[in-house]
Amino acid sequence: MAEKRDAERTRARLLDVAISEFAQHGYDGARVTRVVRAANVTARMLYHYFGDKEGLYVAVLDSVYAQIRDMSRPLIEALDALIARGVAEGAFLREHVDPLQLYVSIVAMSAHHINNLHTLSAVFGADLAAAEWIEARRAHTVAMVLRYVGAEPSDPLKR
Repeated sequence: MAEKRDAERTRARLLDVAISEFAQHGYDGARVTRVVRAANVTARMLYHYFGDKEGLYVAVLDSVYAQIRDMSRPLIEALDALIARGVAEGAFLREHVDPLQLYVSIVAMSAHHINNLHTLSAVFGADLAAAEWIEARRAHTVAMVLRYVGAEPSDPLKR
């Protein structure tokens, strides 16, 4: 049993070091030699657990995505509870709102203009970084989300 725990610890240590290595250097810049040195194991151990650099990278991605899912789960659960409460209290008229779909929509409405700030500003001749524009975008997003769940917002666009 101790051997199994040691194997699990060794694999976990390799994975932790590899996460940092790929994050700092990207796939092409990451070096297996640095990973094994920092994890204090042999290259043979790395290849035993992960096969090759690509296998290690896939394991890193799987691990990081699992961490992100775990961190996001409480948010989705809270959103689900908020939706249920809104429906139960009659504040939201739309039933069966998928909290994950709603979350993804909120993120899209909140982040797209930031991720494409310079391009959208140039294309539309507007300063999307201006405080007034950001506030108008926030109000627009809130109004759209409230209307989606079936709430009638006091018109936040006229604040």
